[in-house]
Amino acid sequence: MRTVNPEKHAARRAAILGAAAGVFAERGYDGATTAAICKRAGVGSGTLFHYFPDKRAVFLAIVADDLAEATAALERIDRSDPAGALDAVLDLLTADLGDPTAPGLAAAMIQLAQRDPEFAATVTARDESTRAVLTDLVAAGRESGVLTADVEPRRAARWIVALTDAGYLISDDDGFDAERDGAELRRIVASYLGRRGDGAR
Repeated sequence: MRTVNPEKHAARRAAILGAAAGVFAERGYDGATTAAICKRAGVGSGTLFHYFPDKRAVFLAIVADDLAEATAALERIDRSDPAGALDAVLDLLTADLGDPTAPGLAAAMIQLAQRDPEFAATVTARDESTRAVLTDLVAAGRESGVLTADVEPRRAARWIVALTDAGYLISDDDGFDAERDGAELRRIVASYLGRRGDGAR
């Protein structure tokens, strides 16, 4: 009986997903094909279908893995200092602004979510976990006096997620600079929340 090497299996799966992310980013969800993914990953169709039954499953795996990593990162954030924790969440939300595949993947996600309720639910779950953390941090920041604006925490969390999502949709615009525009996004959030001190870092 043939045994599976877990490390090799995980590495091959990750390589396929990395190649697929590039294809989806360049071609959109509809334009991507399993043939293009196989070519980019350097594998045959039989290998691809051993890991994923179809194109949709590949795309869902990309998003699900990202969700798992983001959730784990959120759980590791020390919330005892609301201001520092807010910085850490913004770091997490803007970490991939410089990734050239980010705007294409964001567009592909919107494309599929508009017609696929199950996938839309996955995206919503990702956003909701982030919003929940931000809601708690905004509430704690207001209570401690670090955040002075009269904003409703859950509404504020929704706007912060929306602003960072918009950053990815425009990150392929001419003149976009991940560091500079990321700092600008921080200043917008800091001003909106009425943060004391330098919220843009």
